[in-house]
This record gives sequence, C-alpha cells and structure tokens, in this order.
Amino acid sequence: GRRRVSVTLNTRHARTEYELLSLCTSTLGWGLETLQHNVGDVFWLGLAVGDQEYRRFGRDASSMFSPYWSSSLASSSTKPPVLVNRFPGLQEIVRKRCLAAMMRLQAQYFPDAFDFLPQTWILPEEKEDVLDGLRSSERRQTFIIKPDGGFQGQGLKLINRPSDLGTSILSGSGHYIVQRYLEDPYLLNNRKFDFRIFVLVTGLLPTPRAYIARHGLARFCTEDYQRPTRKNFSSVYMHFTNFNLNKDNDAAFVLPDASDLHDSSSSKRLLEDVLKQLHGVGVDVRRLWHEIKLIAAKTLICLQPLLAHKLACVQSSTQLAAHSSGATFARLIEPHRTDTRGCSSHANVPWRCFQVLGIDILMDEGGRPWLLEVNSNPSLRIDFQKRDGDGNTMAVDSALDRYVKEPLVTEALRLSYQLLGGKRTVKRRSCTDLMDLPNSPGKRDRQDDDSDPAATPP
Repeated sequence: GRRRVSVTLNTRHARTEYELLSLCTSTLGWGLETLQHNVGDVFWLGLAVGDQEYRRFGRDASSMFSPYWSSSLASSSTKPPVLVNRFPGLQEIVRKRCLAAMMRLQAQYFPDAFDFLPQTWILPEEKEDVLDGLRSSERRQTFIIKPDGGFQGQGLKLINRPSDLGTSILSGSGHYIVQRYLEDPYLLNNRKFDFRIFVLVTGLLPTPRAYIARHGLARFCTEDYQRPTRKNFSSVYMHFTNFNLNKDNDAAFVLPDASDLHDSSSSKRLLEDVLKQLHGVGVDVRRLWHEIKLIAAKTLICLQPLLAHKLACVQSSTQLAAHSSGATFARLIEPHRTDTRGCSSHANVPWRCFQVLGIDILMDEGGRPWLLEVNSNPSLRIDFQKRDGDGNTMAVDSALDRYVKEPLVTEALRLSYQLLGGKRTVKRRSCTDLMDLPNSPGKRDRQDDDSDPAATPP
C-alpha cells in the first residue's frame, strides 16, 4: 500500500512557544526540526519576518521540502507547498492605528455592521479632534491612550483632560490612538474582565477563511472595579485586564494549578467556565457567542483587502506565484468553485500561510461585546515569568494555559495542513461565516444546536 506521509514542523525560529510546539508535534505524530533553516513541511516563526524571508521560501523551494515525504509525492511534478504560520504584513496591518483607520472606513459604508469598536482617534494626525473631545465633554468622559505598537499593557493611560496627553504627544511625537474608555463593564465578583478569543486564519480569497476556537481565556483584573476618577486613574490592577500587568499584583493574583483548573477566584480562567457563570446569572451566552463570532468575522473582512494585496505583492515577488487578476476574477464570478488551498488559486505557489490571532473582547454591563484589539502574536506560552521575593525572575508553569493552548495549536496545525498542505480535498465550508474550530472539517457549527449553551459552551 501507499506509504504514510510524515510531516516535519520546523521550529528553528520559534521562540517562547517552542515547548508547546513540541507537545503538539508529539500528539500529531509529526517530526520536529530544530536546527536547520530549510528542512520541513511547516515552518513556525516566533516573530513576524520581512518580505525577503518569504521570497527565500519561494527561491529555495527545491530545498525547503522535508526528506520524509513519501516517494510518490516526492516524484510528483507538483511538489506540496511549504506552510508558514504568518501572513506577510499582518503584524503591521493590525496595529492599533491602522486597524482603527480601516474600521472607520468600513463604518462609513456600513455603520450598523461596524459599530463594535469604541470611538477612536489617531495621533498625531487627529490631535485637534482629540483635544476638542476632551474639552467639550459635558461630563468629563474618560478616554484611554494606547501606543500604536504597545503590547502586554505597556503604555496604557487613562485621560480626561488635554493636559493628560503630555507635552511630547501634544507636540506630535510618537504614534498613538485615543479611545473612549468603556466605563461600565460587566463585572464578575466585582472584577472587570475580558475575553481572549483565538482565531485561525487559513485563507484570504475570495473572502477570509477562518475558524474560531471553542476554548479561550478570560482575564480578570486583580482589584475590585470602580468607575474611573482622577484618583484611581493610576490603578492599573482595577482598569486594565492585561495578564502581564496583573500577575505582578502579589496581594491578589491567583492562578489555578492542575488540581483545579476551574477555580472561580483565578485571575485567568477558562472561557467556558466564565460563560457558564454568565449563563447562571441570566446572560444569553448563545447570543453573546454569536456576536463575538460576528465581530471576529467582520474584523477579518475589514483586514482582508489590504492583507490580500500585501500577500499578492510578496507572492509575485517570488516570480513563482504571480497573483494574476484574471484568476481572481474567475474566482469571483464562479463562487461555486471553492479552492480550499487558501492563499492563492495557483497550484505552483511554493508557500502558503496560516496564522493564529488573538482577539480581545470586552463585554459591557448590558451584555454587548466590544472589540479591544487584535493581536497578531498572541502568547502561546504555557508558562509565565514571575518575580520572587528577592526580585529574581522565574518561570512558572501554567496548567491552565496548557489546557487551552495545546489542543488549540495542535488542531490549528492539523487543520492548516489538511486544508493547505497538499492535494487533499475537504468538504466545502462557508467562506463568509466564521465557523467554530472543528475536530473535522465537516463538523456542524454548534450555534445551530438546541443543546444547553451552558452545558457545552460556547
């Protein structure tokens, strides 16, 4: 019979997620390449890379394929494509300023559909609008200023006066957004929280193809919430849900161990546990999950034109996978012909992309979800850095993170390879609706089930 195909994951350029990837490849039965740059079928990059790196994938395509492919595939006239876990340009496109600008453009044409991002201004270009907003507020409304490239809570600041911006920002230095602060968040145990939702993107044309993971995280503040005032603006443990900030609150930070992953007092909890708790207090979690999926889908639709253009430019630069307008037009006028390979309709594309995104959602006291930001590089660590009493940094294992992220990344690798990694065909899925991340491509979305949403969240 035909020899079994073995797949090799190259983690030469992986970073803090290396330990997790090792667990995932063991589950999948894949090989792991940690030393050589150009051996593998799937390449995992720990950080975004420049366009020239993708050109290298195209230029060195003949040397990029694992020797473990079966002889029947190795002798095929069309070699299977290399998979890369990052779309070119996505990191820049989801930066706060660019994302806000694209969302605003969509909202101009579809105001009712793209109303899930809090009111946002871009600095320094819209400095005068920001100042007008700060001066004219009937009641001193609170805003939050965020650095364009900030992450893990770095640089966040609450403001309600023009002078709060600071002289450097007022002079036009630096890139930021100023966003309306959601002053009435939904609280559990008197604490503010948000959701970290994981989304797998496997294609862009003709519309985004993506899957939303059923397992996610809820991240809690470590101080009881109070409405913002000048006196508590600096209370980061009260206002900001970022895990990287709250883990340093030694007096209140709690992380569950492997013996009790469902600890309701934890500062980071399972998405499904929080949804069960919300269901128990009367929140329509089925509707909430549906709205979260819509936010994720619309966000990807918003990103798609610029991201697809960037991808086409980089593909064309390899001179191996030119993205012709004729092929694109054919896809648009023949929607019944679905190409499950994602990035391009060309069979000779030497590399294809997939990516796991982190989408952060905050629910207000009325149960309405809001998009906070999109993270192109969500943490896939299964430990975290913590300072001990002497100020030394140590790595602390997180059973909860492993519980969520190991099946997430395992399934992301499996599904991406099935969809993008060869000549396999899969059951046709909708390209316009964001579906739950399935165990198999044909699994039905639970949104249509009649089961108790609290029993099998989401």
